[in-house]
Amino acid sequence: MLGLSGCPGYGPITGGGMWSGMGIGMIFMGVAWILAIALLIMFIVKSSKKKQNNNLALEILNKRFASGEISEEEYVKRKEVLRK
Repeated sequence: MLGLSGCPGYGPITGGGMWSGMGIGMIFMGVAWILAIALLIMFIVKSSKKKQNNNLALEILNKRFASGEISEEEYVKRKEVLRK
């Protein structure tokens, strides 16, 4: 059976042959790339926020130690916890 395009297996009667499947595959691949890039961006933003929060906590700890609010022993313990 010849499709309307003159080639066997292709044309509107057979649903476009391999070209329709290729189009769907390209769409899925595009969606996969978009999701991968979005996940990478989310990971980078999340990790940078965590570093900012950790730096703020360490800054507060340094100020408390410098003002004499906490002992050296307590300062060292808390600093180790913040670095984890």
